[in-house]
Amino acid sequence: WFTPEQVYPYFDLTLLAPVEMSFIGWEEVGGITAMKFQQASSPTPIGTVQAPGSLIGSDLATVPLIRTHVVNRTLWVDQTTGIILRKVERIREALRDSAGKDVVTLLAMTTSSTPQTVDAQVALAREEGRTVLWVHSYGPMLAIALGLVLVVIAMIGMFVRTRAAR
Repeated sequence: WFTPEQVYPYFDLTLLAPVEMSFIGWEEVGGITAMKFQQASSPTPIGTVQAPGSLIGSDLATVPLIRTHVVNRTLWVDQTTGIILRKVERIREALRDSAGKDVVTLLAMTTSSTPQTVDAQVALAREEGRTVLWVHSYGPMLAIALGLVLVVIAMIGMFVRTRAAR
């Protein structure tokens, strides 16, 4: 609830490790002013592959190439509930030689939330947001006001009873 503007760890399923996701600003999503977070990673080795030497112009039958993974992830989050309203991921995996040069691109794709998913998440955030505000803000304020009214009634009752006893 009430997401602060800070850096968060976001678990990457390919790397099997958390990667930092930084707050970069505010943007409207479906009528909600959402917090925008971004994670940009550098190429990270995720394994080694024995590939045909001809792939890199080598006379060897096979050569070891390093498989790398890069992701640039952007999330739009409802501040009140913490619900992810929209998500865009740009993923690239490649095979790299020992000099650090990409030789083969294995995967280059962009995935994004569909408009239907965004609409559903926005509706959920609006619904949950009301509950959060009642539990966190309106409910306690109402309880305090009711408590004060009861204290005033009790004090009036004590005053009237004391006067009646005299």
